[in-house]
Amino acid sequence: MLPLLLAITLALDPHLLVQRVENLLRSQTSVGEYEMEIHRPRFQRTLRFRFWDDRREDRSLVVVLAPPKDRGTVFLKIKTDLWMYLPRVRRTVRIPPSMMMNSWMGSDFTNDDVARSSSISQDYEPRILEQKGDTITLELRPKPDAPVVWDRIVLEMLLPNLPLVEHFYNARGEEVRVITFREVKTLHGRRLPTVMEAVPLNRPGHKTVLRLVDVRFDVPMRASWFQVSRLEEISTRGGP
Repeated sequence: MLPLLLAITLALDPHLLVQRVENLLRSQTSVGEYEMEIHRPRFQRTLRFRFWDDRREDRSLVVVLAPPKDRGTVFLKIKTDLWMYLPRVRRTVRIPPSMMMNSWMGSDFTNDDVARSSSISQDYEPRILEQKGDTITLELRPKPDAPVVWDRIVLEMLLPNLPLVEHFYNARGEEVRVITFREVKTLHGRRLPTVMEAVPLNRPGHKTVLRLVDVRFDVPMRASWFQVSRLEEISTRGGP
């Protein structure tokens, strides 16, 4: 009986639940490709990009593949620093921390979302708000001095580790964005949602759909891939 009670207690530990969600979506290292559809009241545009994410060293690399006018744009994140390479002017610019919550490539995802600068398991303190069967609702509040701007995140998840919906709140307590996770598939042996839809609640007719085309987890990473001096080369080659 004791092992069963221990298993139930561990399963409902809020810190463990958040870690499970983050480990499912990111793992220790991952390489993959996304397609992003940006919907606006008067137009729609589609981007494709590849990413290299190394949580162990807190660094990531994103290379835009399409459309042609944006092809070769590169984002490099190393710990709290983010750089952007602009192929049209062959220039690298540093994105200051104050711009991490700005729109990424005109979408409803932020620079922080795509560069994966913040971590819900490291930067937030979770607690369980509600449980209905296998569905758990968690509230995440920023830890002291955490480099985040969301005042609160409410995460709905399906046990043991599937995220369903994230609700984002600003410092005034207003819910300003919702991200919905759907289309669960098995990719390389891992069952995970392959579509994330972000909707800003203060902008009617706006939404961004991020579709995971392919991903590989626990891929060896090289330090040479994450160097500011190599961004022009990476842009030309479409990757490291």
